[in-house]
Amino acid sequence: MKQGLLILCCIISFAAKAQIKPITLKGYIAVEGGESFTYKLVFTDSAGTIKGYSLIYQDEIKDVKSDVVGNIDRKAKTLSIKETSIVYNHGFESNAIMCLVSAQLKYAYSNNAYTLAGPLTSSDATNTYCGTGTITFMADDALKALFASNDKKDTVVPVKKGKHR
Repeated sequence: MKQGLLILCCIISFAAKAQIKPITLKGYIAVEGGESFTYKLVFTDSAGTIKGYSLIYQDEIKDVKSDVVGNIDRKAKTLSIKETSIVYNHGFESNAIMCLVSAQLKYAYSNNAYTLAGPLTSSDATNTYCGTGTITFMADDALKALFASNDKKDTVVPVKKGKHR
């Protein structure tokens, strides 16, 4: 009985440590007509595939939350995202027609800082066009860590020639 309880505690402890910590990027979205809003992207990364949600707001109390999926290509320094459904709208209003966002963002040095930015298109649930704009995330620790190189160099281990034991 005690061994079973110990094993269960070890499994629970391992599972808690194995959970993926969400990544949060905060930037802005600019849409046709000149309006801009805060755009927050919260997601987990599993081998380059992301899943999470976005928040768009001018006032945090009046926000829109959408489910997001996408991919990270660390070598190409790109992040593609697609909002798949609106979870809720807490009174967010805009002069522009905004729907579900899709964007291909590039991590690059621009205007004396690194940014993750690119064009967006938006469409409704039936894929009917709604508008265009841009998304920009300014460099911060989360963004730098997201695109940090994890490339491991091959290590050459010399092998001695001679008799094997």
